[in-house]
Amino acid sequence: MFGPVFLLAVMIITILIIITLRLGVLDSIINGGREWERGTPEARNRTLSFTILTVMMIMICSLVIEGIVETIQNAL
Repeated sequence: MFGPVFLLAVMIITILIIITLRLGVLDSIINGGREWERGTPEARNRTLSFTILTVMMIMICSLVIEGIVETIQNAL
């Protein structure tokens, strides 16, 4: 658990998320159809929520990938 496969998966997923966000693919989902002013409590809450959701998604996907790889290695 938390071996090199996990770390590699975390790095790859994080890079993919950063590239996706920089390209603006998820702007409409992140903004929720309105303009957010910086520093408002609503904007901070939304940012915190997306950060927690993203970290959870990265962790879960990486653990699943590591589990699959280790299961395949143990079967061989």
